[in-house]
Amino acid sequence: MNKNLLFKGFSLGTVAGVLYGLAGIVLNQVTGAFPFEMNLTSLFGTFAVGGAIFGVIAGCLMSVTDNLFLAERPVSRAVIISVGFWLSLRFGAALLTMHDSHRYHPVYEQSIQGLLLSVILGLILGLLWKMKVAEEVFG
Repeated sequence: MNKNLLFKGFSLGTVAGVLYGLAGIVLNQVTGAFPFEMNLTSLFGTFAVGGAIFGVIAGCLMSVTDNLFLAERPVSRAVIISVGFWLSLRFGAALLTMHDSHRYHPVYEQSIQGLLLSVILGLILGLLWKMKVAEEVFG
């Protein structure tokens, strides 16, 4: 695999993830799916770092799958990767719920919001991936 392509995935994933984290704050303010437990300044840092981690994983998976499927449709591929990764995390949460339902319990509003946000991350990452500026910088 091309190191430049992996760097592209890492960089664009980080940018998309930070934007995704900020979108998460805005979406939660609109939906009220869960109460925030800290001030707005702490939220920006926490959601930006968490979003960047999610974005880096999705971006690197975009790099790895560049020639495997949907090479000409990066937005579709990014949405599939992002939602697929989120579903795998949700599946793990479901296993924890089955193991100890008193400690780990599903909150469906948060699950729906998480699914919507994973689609948003995929859209942001896919649009960044196919921008001309990204092609000029990363080749």
